[in-house]
Amino acid sequence: MKSEAYAYNLTINYAAQCAEINGKNIRLTRLEYKTLVYLLERSNIAISRDELLKVIWQLPCQIETRATDDTIKRLRKKLNDHKVNLRIETVRGFGFIIRT
Repeated sequence: MKSEAYAYNLTINYAAQCAEINGKNIRLTRLEYKTLVYLLERSNIAISRDELLKVIWQLPCQIETRATDDTIKRLRKKLNDHKVNLRIETVRGFGFIIRT
């Protein structure tokens, strides 16, 4: 796949499996990258924690874990540090959403 620019001054480089701002790589872990791409590709759709666990972590959704919340917290910090104008919102009691 080719790179895709989003309305948030952010570019996803699918070939290199990285996120960039103004051509500079944002150092993301594999899980952070996969989570970001999954949410971006489903902008304006609330994604449940269970769905993220199932798709990204490939874990059964009945498991109790803070993995999604911890990953989102780190991802938000990295995006904020790089001044990416993108907000990952928490949908209380459900999951997360990126609104366009």
